[in-house]
Amino acid sequence: MTESVKKYYSKVLLFGEFTVTMGYGGLAIPYCRYSGFWEYNQNKAIYQNGLEKLYSFLKNNIYLVNLYNLAGFKSDIDTGLVFSSDIPQGYGMGSSGALVAAFYDKYAFNKIQEVSELRDILAKTESAFHGLSSGIDPLVSYLNLPIEILGTESRIITDFKIKTNGIYLIDTKIPRTTQTLITIFNKKVKSDKRFKEKIRQLGIYNQNAIEALKRGHDSDLFSWFRQISLIQYEYFSEMIPDMISKFWMDGLKSEDYYVKLCGAGGGGMMLCMPKPNTKLPDSLDGFTILAM
Repeated sequence: MTESVKKYYSKVLLFGEFTVTMGYGGLAIPYCRYSGFWEYNQNKAIYQNGLEKLYSFLKNNIYLVNLYNLAGFKSDIDTGLVFSSDIPQGYGMGSSGALVAAFYDKYAFNKIQEVSELRDILAKTESAFHGLSSGIDPLVSYLNLPIEILGTESRIITDFKIKTNGIYLIDTKIPRTTQTLITIFNKKVKSDKRFKEKIRQLGIYNQNAIEALKRGHDSDLFSWFRQISLIQYEYFSEMIPDMISKFWMDGLKSEDYYVKLCGAGGGGMMLCMPKPNTKLPDSLDGFTILAM
């Protein structure tokens, strides 16, 4: 029996891959193709590993233990409550973020309205799964709104509609481990001055792309997408799966479309933007192209 039809959606980091860790801006949006919701299921053991892990973490956390109705949560788990989700895991699309958003919505005693404080609580809660969380994934899922990341601050975008009809997702069908890729990135930043300078440029390009997207300037957005794609192809080779590399380079050469990382890269989703009136295939060998 379904307890609630309310859905908690996945998220896509449109811009800000890696550069957000160095204080540059980013933009994350809800992605409604994938979602999760609460329900009761007789086969609860199949789905409840994440819930039991979250409960154990919270009951032993001095800061968080009194913020949630953990007795009610445990009772619901024992009764068969599950979080049913089709959000791909290991894709950077916020599978654990959606679970945390749903948990906060259902079990928090007092809902926080102030965005920075809310993000902090959600980050601490999601650390049950990741050890360290920015809080962006559950924040996007909980509010179901685009979030602009401004260093350690974040801003809800409500005054206009983000139009992503010109941007596509590429499903590489390859799960990846974000922490491994972040470790590679951090080592390169520390040891390679040229790489660090390119990251500075990439941070600026990402911010320019966000502004172009917000203003609906498609031609400018396409140009900044190209600049981002060029830097990432040259300097982020470890984050680009071999099976997507040729497609990426073909786009740069033809200038018909451009590909960039979606989050940490290494697999999961990539982002692709074709120029107007250029039709992308639905699928190619090894991966699938999805409309946003």
